[in-house]
Amino acid sequence: MTGLTVQYGGTGPYSHSLDGDWIEASILLKKLSKALYRLEYLDLTGCADWFVALKGGERGAVENNSIDWVGDWGQVTTLRLCSGYALKEDATADQISRFAEKISIATEVQKHIRAQRSGKGRTAWIAVEKDSLSKEAKATLETQQGIV
Repeated sequence: MTGLTVQYGGTGPYSHSLDGDWIEASILLKKLSKALYRLEYLDLTGCADWFVALKGGERGAVENNSIDWVGDWGQVTTLRLCSGYALKEDATADQISRFAEKISIATEVQKHIRAQRSGKGRTAWIAVEKDSLSKEAKATLETQQGIV
């Protein structure tokens, strides 16, 4: 017997990936942040699809639903935002593009947190560990985008 897939709320199973609806995910993370207020190290390796929720959604922070990176999670000094897999040497341009998008979102989250913490003293600093592209993958991406 296998386990059942159960929704944690009223949001449809594809609301994040297809509709860009991150409100419920942001609320869930906010509740988690209030329960783990002494958290210093957060490793979200393999959770790349949820990186967007760390800044309140695709359109930026929704004030009532975003994580408080100054108060509740102000103690977090290390945030690991890695995809959980490595690109193969023979990765396609589309695979590289998706991988690069996850890196870009991790960078946006880092900027969001630093902006929230700006001028707040010791809590302003946070190390965000994220994936990186190899020289070959960057070259493939630049060729695909017509930058060369």
